[in-house]
Amino acid sequence: MNNQSSQPLPYQVADFVTFAGLGVLAPVVKFLDQYNDAVDLVDWGRQGQTALANAARFGYRDIVDLLLKRGAAIDAKGYEGKTALIVVAAGGSGEMLEYLLQKGAVLDEKDDRGYTALMWAVRCENKDAVRLLLQKGASTVIKNNDGDTPIMIAKIYDKTKMAALLEWAEFSPALKRDIPRSRPFKLSQPKQQGMKP
Repeated sequence: MNNQSSQPLPYQVADFVTFAGLGVLAPVVKFLDQYNDAVDLVDWGRQGQTALANAARFGYRDIVDLLLKRGAAIDAKGYEGKTALIVVAAGGSGEMLEYLLQKGAVLDEKDDRGYTALMWAVRCENKDAVRLLLQKGASTVIKNNDGDTPIMIAKIYDKTKMAALLEWAEFSPALKRDIPRSRPFKLSQPKQQGMKP
């Protein structure tokens, strides 16, 4: 039965978002076939995310592709205004983050608190995401609703490695593409003449 004009019940939306996050294709397709205009609905009861954000967070590219083909908005917002890019930056893979950017996700989109994907990656210590976002040109001077920049967030939450990485990126913005892969770069204090190390 194809019931495209009615709205799904909250438990159906919750199941849809959950199945997307589990990478189970059949129930996602069935839901979209029945409620083709509901692709961007948010599961307000359990996760507060769109199906796209949930599938992207767990790296299910086939589900992400299906949702985008069915009309999902790449920057649809869920709970607290979080987009799929923000959700992945906080706890997903660099590969999915890059894929979302290739598909047109807005790099410096803000959530309801003014946090960008880079800010969430810093706060959650997702080093791969921080590196990738910096390489793609994410702003290091943009401010959230409290007036904090990504480096200030790193310092507020005592993320010293993230702060070092951001300081290095600010120090040499032309070299963002060369951000070290193994360990964050630490600026050493210059040696003063006449002093032993």
